[in-house]
Amino acid sequence: MECRYREKNYCIYSNRNCNPKNISCIKYHKTKTTAAVTYTANTSKISAKIKANILFPSVYAKTVRCKKKTTVYIYGGTLTAPKNQLLDYKIIVNDILDKSKVYPLYVVYNTKTQKYYMGEQVLQYYIKKNYHPNIIFKYANESECSDPFSSHSIDDLSVMSVLKMYGYTVGKSSGLSQIQRQEILAFVIDHKLMKGYEIINLLQFNIATRKRQKKFQEAVSDWKMDVAFVTKYMTR
Repeated sequence: MECRYREKNYCIYSNRNCNPKNISCIKYHKTKTTAAVTYTANTSKISAKIKANILFPSVYAKTVRCKKKTTVYIYGGTLTAPKNQLLDYKIIVNDILDKSKVYPLYVVYNTKTQKYYMGEQVLQYYIKKNYHPNIIFKYANESECSDPFSSHSIDDLSVMSVLKMYGYTVGKSSGLSQIQRQEILAFVIDHKLMKGYEIINLLQFNIATRKRQKKFQEAVSDWKMDVAFVTKYMTR
């Protein structure tokens, strides 16, 4: 089974029934891994390669300017649609925090359903790039891919959390100011990606699990400020 979540030297993954409360841990041994595969119009396979921390298709069928509330569905495993329905697209998006900043995101477009999809490995790359994309991220459902994220929960501290998708980070190394963090939180609430109480529960969970660790003191301080912000934002 794929090691989706890692904590130090351990893999953490849910059972096949996607029960988030039934978590198993196994010792992680470094092995050679391959990236996800996307498909072009001629159905030939293009192996996405991780080289110098870059992950994107070598060719793509079309470049599209992102429209308001463009939705991209995150999937695990492989897409279940026929290969001849899938095209590699590049979409140009604006940044949430810097309205003048634009950058490309590489996605898979389903010509039948007219939906955009992004593999989890590609998303993780963009998260590491500290992007704050002005698009709507949602999780693909069971009928759309071989390994859907139906086990996702607000207690998930992994890189796949909803807030992480939009570049929300705290602490000394984040580079995000209080105003920037709260702008991302407002975006997530306004677009109904998470409810206010879900964000508060997640941040309070982070505080409770990290408050006694010295290296997380600044992060805990940031989370407390953001809990207060979300509470006030919900009662506007």
